[in-house]
Formats: sequence, C-alpha cells, structure tokens
Amino acid sequence: VILAELDTEILPYSDLRNDKGNLLTDTAIMAKVMAGQLRPTHAPQCPDWFVTLGRNCTALHPMDRPTAVEVAYVLGQHLSKL
Repeated sequence: VILAELDTEILPYSDLRNDKGNLLTDTAIMAKVMAGQLRPTHAPQCPDWFVTLGRNCTALHPMDRPTAVEVAYVLGQHLSKL
C-alpha cells in the first residue's frame, strides 16, 4: 500500500465511492481488501518491477508475500540503477 502511495502521491482508496456516491468507509474498504476485491492501483507510467513488487506485497495470502528482506533487495537492485 505504501508503494502505491509513493507512486501516485495520493492515499490509496481515498477516492472510492459506494453506489450512492458516498466515500467508502474504512470498514467497507477493509472488507473489500480482505475479500481480495480491492488492491492498490499504480500510475500508468510506473515501472513494471514496481507494480509487480506492490502486487506481491498485497497478495491475499500472507505466505505469498515477500519478506521485508526480499522487498529491500528488490528495491536496492532497481534503485541502484537510477
């Protein structure tokens, strides 16, 4: 989620609305995330590796998510090329 916020510079899910046009409550957002119905989005110009890392970090099942060390390694590999 932090990766999406760094990419888009907006709070993830902050603009989502329900059928009545009202902003979604934190509880509604949480329920959708837990059900796998909602994931953070990234800007179109975001590098593929960054999007992939973000998706991996928000995998529905915790065992499918990278460890902090793995995330740091991926970030280090790509950011060292800048």
